[in-house]
Amino acid sequence: MIESKQGGMVQSGRGMGSTRESRAQEAIKMKDDQLRILTEQNSHLLRSLDSVEEEANTMQLEKLAVEEENRKLRDQNFELQSKARAADAAMRKAQAEMADRDKQLKIMTDQNSELLRLLETEEAQTAKLEKESGGLRVELEGVRQKYSSLLTTAKTHEEMAAKAAREGQLRAEELRLLRAEVEQVRRTILFLPSFFFDIVVLVHKCCCFVFFSFSHVLVS
Repeated sequence: MIESKQGGMVQSGRGMGSTRESRAQEAIKMKDDQLRILTEQNSHLLRSLDSVEEEANTMQLEKLAVEEENRKLRDQNFELQSKARAADAAMRKAQAEMADRDKQLKIMTDQNSELLRLLETEEAQTAKLEKESGGLRVELEGVRQKYSSLLTTAKTHEEMAAKAAREGQLRAEELRLLRAEVEQVRRTILFLPSFFFDIVVLVHKCCCFVFFSFSHVLVS
């Protein structure tokens, strides 16, 4: 566009020699203005480019920061997911343990109920046995008293038997001696006259009477 204007100005200068110089000056001035405008525009464009480049750098830095933050968030998200999976596994394990504990608690409750029932039965049987034991104690006390009485009686009878045995031994010894004397008298009869024989017979009868009396007492 500038060249067309310059061409027109040259053609005008040829037709108008007098105004060539003024128009040339105006054209130069216009060109200077255009150059100045272009320079300003270039400066503005350069400033804009610098601003755009600066913004692009800022945006790149922001992008890098966002990407770094995004990476951190992904890492945190992965860590949180790992923790969540671990927490879920721990929760499942805890739930299984709780279910097992509930099952064991139910079993223990049933066992305690059974033990309580057995304890109540045992207490009832113990009370019954204590009652029966009380009766047995009374009977045992009666038996002890009877045994004591029988023991006393047995001791009395034993003492009486011992006394009777001692008396029997004495009487047996007396009877043995009496028998010996009778045997001696019987042997002596063969050597005595008839008068003495009658006396001996009488003595023999007396001795026999005494012998049978002692025998009766000994048997008693």
